[in-house]
Amino acid sequence: MSRVEPQHTHLACGRGPVPLKDLHRRRLAGPVGPEQAKNLPAAHGEVDAPHSLVGAVALAKAFNLDGSGHDAQGMRCACIDIGSNTTRVLVADVAGGELREVVCEKAFTRLGSALRRTGWLPSEALAALAEVVAAQRAVATALSAQRVRIVATAAIRAAADPEALVAAIAERTGLSVDVLETQEEARLAFAGATHARRAPVEGLVAVVDVGGGSTEIAVGPVGGGVQWSASLALGSSTLADDHLHSDPPSRSELDCVAREVAAAFSALDPPAVDVALAVGGSATSTARLVGPRIDAQTLGRALAILAATPSDAVVSTYGLDLERVRLLPAGLHLLGAAAARLGRPLEVGDGGVREGVCLELAASQ
Repeated sequence: MSRVEPQHTHLACGRGPVPLKDLHRRRLAGPVGPEQAKNLPAAHGEVDAPHSLVGAVALAKAFNLDGSGHDAQGMRCACIDIGSNTTRVLVADVAGGELREVVCEKAFTRLGSALRRTGWLPSEALAALAEVVAAQRAVATALSAQRVRIVATAAIRAAADPEALVAAIAERTGLSVDVLETQEEARLAFAGATHARRAPVEGLVAVVDVGGGSTEIAVGPVGGGVQWSASLALGSSTLADDHLHSDPPSRSELDCVAREVAAAFSALDPPAVDVALAVGGSATSTARLVGPRIDAQTLGRALAILAATPSDAVVSTYGLDLERVRLLPAGLHLLGAAAARLGRPLEVGDGGVREGVCLELAASQ
């Protein structure tokens, strides 16, 4: 794990919420909003609601707190997760080993697409990304989070100068930025996903985390940690940028995605598992289309919908973000390949890296 410490802490949270920029197209993408949709439980939310920081604070006030920013026996923690497609913040109360979400928000920053072209992020785009992270840091501060950790994953790992990127974010927010190595990312996703699953599990559990720039698979017993893991430098954004250019995607484009995914997964030999969980935006979006079980049949149905329906119609029918619709066919192929290698259907899980981070922050107090 790489860490860059802030140089100018007096700049932390100097401003309130700001409009979030789509770093790929240089246009406004709307303010930070709760990651919940009106017609879907929060666990599978995928649409940015048009609410500002005021809405997030009002949501937190619905909880019975003791005035100190957390419940009487626990800690309020926050994780800001800078990914290849999105930058997200989770604020959660952790008490007695249990995690309760207070607010979860996201912005489509498309950092991976911008960096893949040259390995560098233009100064304007870097400043905009720093503003997004600062706005999410302000949400955590307004909700009295006692501990906050900023993590970055595949896009920053692959950047030509990751130190410059995280230094700019650290300067704007006053917090250090941890660039997660692939094994740590898999470990945190495993911890968050297995903790969130309420049904008891005997034996081994696999957690599949499909991101924009990479795919992680971690296997282990619940409570026993990761015993086997693999990371592929292939994600939904990588594949969509390379192959998916039509709306809806053409058969030839989808075939190209399928071939690349099959080649990437061909060498994987995970141990046999009893339960397989899928986390991340591709998984939760798939649940909107075909339900929380991901197998060959449901993936076929989801791909048929996306291959036959213009993206605007998918957005209006299923309540997905337009950018997510563009990425989803690639994500479906990655999920399908993971399920095939594991030999089990995937259950869409509720937790992931951010939940894993918050649980660790509370445990290390």
